[in-house]
Amino acid sequence: MKVVIGFVFIILFTACSHKSLVDHSNAYQKLRDALYLYKYKNRPLLAEKLIFQAMQKFQAHDNQRGLCIAYRDYAFYLQSKSLTLNLHKIKKHGFRDQEVTFENRFVKALEYFERSIEILKSLQHSYDLLTNLYLSKGFALHYHHNDKTQACQALHESLKAHQQHQAFLPHSRPVVPKGYESYKAYIERVKKEFKCKK
Repeated sequence: MKVVIGFVFIILFTACSHKSLVDHSNAYQKLRDALYLYKYKNRPLLAEKLIFQAMQKFQAHDNQRGLCIAYRDYAFYLQSKSLTLNLHKIKKHGFRDQEVTFENRFVKALEYFERSIEILKSLQHSYDLLTNLYLSKGFALHYHHNDKTQACQALHESLKAHQQHQAFLPHSRPVVPKGYESYKAYIERVKKEFKCKK
């Protein structure tokens, strides 16, 4: 199983766009454009600019749910292959968060996941995003930090959030990767891959 399996969940929330790649007034559109830029166009510097513009708009309007999505998307950005492919540019220009370096980017990505989770825990009925965030945190812990214990705990929290979401919206249909009949079945497969204790 590869990190890309976890990454599919960002597509579900921020689908790619091919338009307005420089100065779009809509903060959510900026996040979609940023994803497209660094994932498909290999332009991480402009992508980062758009993510931070989105953060600023969400902060200005006190949109906490939007801000948590922007933090999550920045965490994905920090883990992306585009940074490695553009190492010279990244080293030259640095990151907009001046505490981030190329060397500590995975640590900082985890911090952004955690920031996002803390915001969501204070908001009502955000179980859908918490499901996604705990899953993403679990992948980050496993693949970039080699922390099996915390990765497995994050998977547990993801399934718990999913179950809370289903209890709140019992008729909702969860989106799961092809080949899995339920989100629980998917998590159990990931737990097996991570060698989590039962």
